Amino acid sequence: MRGGRGDRAPVDAWPEVQAPLDVVLLEGWMLGFTPIGPDACDAIDPDLVAVDASLSNGGYDALSALVDAWVVVKVADAEWVRAWRLQAERQTRAEGRPTLSDDEVSDFVDRFMPAYVAYLPGLYARGPDGGGEGGGGGGGGSGKKPTLVVEVDERRNVR
Repeated sequence: MRGGRGDRAPVDAWPEVQAPLDVVLLEGWMLGFTPIGPDACDAIDPDLVAVDASLSNGGYDALSALVDAWVVVKVADAEWVRAWRLQAERQTRAEGRPTLSDDEVSDFVDRFMPAYVAYLPGLYARGPDGGGEGGGGGGGGSGKKPTLVVEVDERRNVR
């Protein structure tokens, strides 16, 4: 969508649904991440300092409070994301649809990889609400809310 740049739409174009709903899946890039502090961020990427400040100041608290349970997709190597995105863009391009070029994919992924370096260790160790075990596969608690941890290998197979 949008030439490989995501599926954002103006608020007035968002679909509306009527309750009751059994499940709502919300994928949010920073959801479940907990702050690591400005010094740690600065050591990874100075641009993360502002992101971490938002996490520290409760930037996601209201949204996280609406989550009843978490699903964490865990990977052994966050660099797999780069190959997955490139593969998806190339497949879309082969179907004749607009996409990011290989260089644009690299630029796009380079922008969020520092956040994975900074925040995935805490997410995996303490879970999305920072209060418990992120744990291995299968599930378990992550502090206050139920959490299912799904481990995915390099070929996207659930382990």
